[in-house]
Amino acid sequence: MLKCQAFLVLFFQLIILSIADQQNETYTAAVIEFNPHKFYTQPEFAFYLNIEQYARLTSYLMQSASKKPDLLVFPETGLQGDNDPFPLRIPRAEDHVVACHNDKYPLGLKTLSCIALDAHVYLVVNLAEADFNSTSNKTKIYSTTIAFNRGGELIAKYRKYNALDKGVDSPNDVDYSFFLTDFGVTFGILAGEDLLFKEPGITLARSYKIKHFVHPSKWYSELPFLTANQVQWAWSHAMNSVLISAGYNDPEKANGGSGIYKGLQGPLEYSLTEKSESFALIAEIPKDTYTIPFQIDLIRLKTVPTVKKYRLDAVANQPSMRSEMSLENIEERLRSIHENANKKVQPPPEVLEVLRDDVERYSTLLIKPTVLGTEANLTSNSTKLEGVAVLNKTLCQDGFCCSFTVMMTTTYTRKDAFLMDSNYVRGDNFGNYRYRLAVFNGRRKFGSGSNTKQAAFQICGIIPCMNDSVTSCALRTDNLNDGATVRRNYTPFPMTLNGVTFVKTGTKFNSIVMRADVSGNDTSVFPNILLGPNTNENFGLLLDSKSFLFTKKEMMEKQGNKDVQKLSVKLSVTDEISNLASASIFARVYSLDNGKSSANRASFISIKTTLIGFLCLLLSKYL
Repeated sequence: MLKCQAFLVLFFQLIILSIADQQNETYTAAVIEFNPHKFYTQPEFAFYLNIEQYARLTSYLMQSASKKPDLLVFPETGLQGDNDPFPLRIPRAEDHVVACHNDKYPLGLKTLSCIALDAHVYLVVNLAEADFNSTSNKTKIYSTTIAFNRGGELIAKYRKYNALDKGVDSPNDVDYSFFLTDFGVTFGILAGEDLLFKEPGITLARSYKIKHFVHPSKWYSELPFLTANQVQWAWSHAMNSVLISAGYNDPEKANGGSGIYKGLQGPLEYSLTEKSESFALIAEIPKDTYTIPFQIDLIRLKTVPTVKKYRLDAVANQPSMRSEMSLENIEERLRSIHENANKKVQPPPEVLEVLRDDVERYSTLLIKPTVLGTEANLTSNSTKLEGVAVLNKTLCQDGFCCSFTVMMTTTYTRKDAFLMDSNYVRGDNFGNYRYRLAVFNGRRKFGSGSNTKQAAFQICGIIPCMNDSVTSCALRTDNLNDGATVRRNYTPFPMTLNGVTFVKTGTKFNSIVMRADVSGNDTSVFPNILLGPNTNENFGLLLDSKSFLFTKKEMMEKQGNKDVQKLSVKLSVTDEISNLASASIFARVYSLDNGKSSANRASFISIKTTLIGFLCLLLSKYL
């Protein structure tokens, strides 16, 4: 049945593509990273303030963008902020509802439908859904992503399968949800932490052959390997698929990170801002993801992207797309909400609070550079020394081994000749840190309370540390929670030779090669590389696709009397890198999520296209 459905999805994609506008080989997509109203005691207040902002932001963007987007994606939980869910009842996509002018449907749904209709844009929004089950006499609350077409029609609905937030339910069945567009592209729908799990994304990409995905997200960035842009880019690269990811913005709580990525070709636009703000990223995206427009050659140019942000600060006085939004009581409702907003807060500091993985569980090894300048040739005029580390090392944990070949150059500057300015003591200036090799083979939990899931990883990596202790790894020194204490204790690694004190002022990785044989049983393997930022505004840069090689090869390994499937993986960073935040071979072993192989578990499928299910049943009688 699954193969039949996947075949028909591909078949319909080809039909749509054949009748779509063939003059255009690209489409334009926009993501809005949204900083919501969230400081109200009643969830309804925040919900309607935020939906008003959605209308204003859409209007402003459609008027100001040089090329109007065909597709607009808002983030996960953007309408509710940090409040409890304000759930709506949402009809089925199969019903083809246009709610804009229909009083039968909730006010919020009507407003969203009107936004899509007025802007003539495909609109993707995440919100809380209330679903009453008459059998159990209970109402479940889902994190649901819905898509509207240009006419305001509800054309797709996805209930988040990996729901890890409190107060939200996970559906029993996997939703493999997607929608087709008039410009010939089919989009799969993902949300938040779906990127960390097999379902539904891996099945949509590998079995249904969907190559473009929308991804509303409320991501909690974590060092060393799970900041938002890292994960988005890695997933897009591994699937060789377009990923259009809109992030919920609240840097003080580690939330943020949006981007538009084109598979093996890397990011088109991305940003993980340190600021509490709303902004849009827009990119023109080729419909064909299979063609790689560059060749890997001997001349490698590392480019730093110039992020084209559309600042949305100017929307405060922007009129709604339709002054009345076709909803007779919206203005009165909003006036009441503004009057009842009862809590004011100071603007948060402009720094991204980054979470930290429990790296004490990793097997690690400190990289110790050898100083080339010695006491014998040190003179009173010496202002710089360089240390080099050439390392060939295999490091293992619980039977999983990683081979590292690393060349690293460390620069020390004479302390009395060095100005320790604000850029030097920045908490994300990783080039001033120590570095460790790190290996992990095990499981960890995501979520809280009853909404928790285990995930199995095999990781080979290089991570920065503030000092020689592993407890100092995967930290930035200016975190809000513990930054003051850490920053006071932070020292720039002084070294004294012939009575002259030098401080560490930079680290350059001349080359990095990692190799590992990871589990080949139901596994996805990702390249995962993050650099320190080049501005005070954003956290982290992604490495250009021309600057590394990532290869995988299937193989069988003899273990006793058994042949075990493995993936031989190699990551080679071919450009010199300064200010490395982390680099890794990052494998998700889905078969070990629950401590044993899950290959034989039943997979529940819910396709939101009645015609496809009907045709599969019909074909099954004759095939």
